[in-house]
Amino acid sequence: MLRECERKSNFVQRLALLSVFSIAGLAMLTGCAKQENTELQWARAALERNPQVKVLMVDVDKNSLQVRIKATGETLTLTPGELAAIPIGDLITLTGGPREPAPIVSIPPVPEAPAAPPEEQIPTPVAEPAKVEYTVQREDGRVLVTGPGVSIETHKPAAEVSSAPTQRFDEPIMCDGKRMVRIDNKRITVDGDAITARGGCELYITNSYITATGTAVMALDATVHIVNSELQGGDGSLTTSSAARVFLRTSKFSGLARRDPQSVIQDQGGNIWR
Repeated sequence: MLRECERKSNFVQRLALLSVFSIAGLAMLTGCAKQENTELQWARAALERNPQVKVLMVDVDKNSLQVRIKATGETLTLTPGELAAIPIGDLITLTGGPREPAPIVSIPPVPEAPAAPPEEQIPTPVAEPAKVEYTVQREDGRVLVTGPGVSIETHKPAAEVSSAPTQRFDEPIMCDGKRMVRIDNKRITVDGDAITARGGCELYITNSYITATGTAVMALDATVHIVNSELQGGDGSLTTSSAARVFLRTSKFSGLARRDPQSVIQDQGGNIWR
């Protein structure tokens, strides 16, 4: 009878110890899941949308992803911060793989703006823009520009009613849907809201000067990168919604910034707010 009681006591102790380990393991798995559901989940989704890249492994402990470039077979280990600092297409190009031309939203031509006052300097470009071959046709006062992923047609301006100089405005830009749009080395002036990104759009604004009587950039349910650019808006320089992800670096913002508390905004340094 004494030995039977000892066996039962040992069994109860082992069962209690096993329960403690199970609860601890479940807590660790829950913590990892929560970590992957933030930056790692976004980075993995962005990579899986690119047909030239295959995600091999997600390392939650190291906050990194292992991917393979399909064209070259090269394997890379990346972090969400590295993906935010460089477009996925540029990453593939740097590894020697081919790069398909990104779809570009058709926008009207940017008129040559008057020279900036001495105290207002246009940001110096951080990199030379890629050279792309375009075809320009002029007919009956109109200009047609065509090239890879671009089709722009201007309209003949209305007759001037007086010789007094007037402010010229560009059309607003809308990036809607799961596509990647790049605005590089542009000077854009819009009456109203200048640029709106929504519907899963991935927008890159680099080396550009954007002014608006409304809001310069509105980031809704989209991912927006703003690098080495200047944004100025009468109603605000930047507005974000709860589903927006915005990455900012070495840029200047003039005007009110309306940020939703649930939006993700990563200041990568060198930004000026006025």
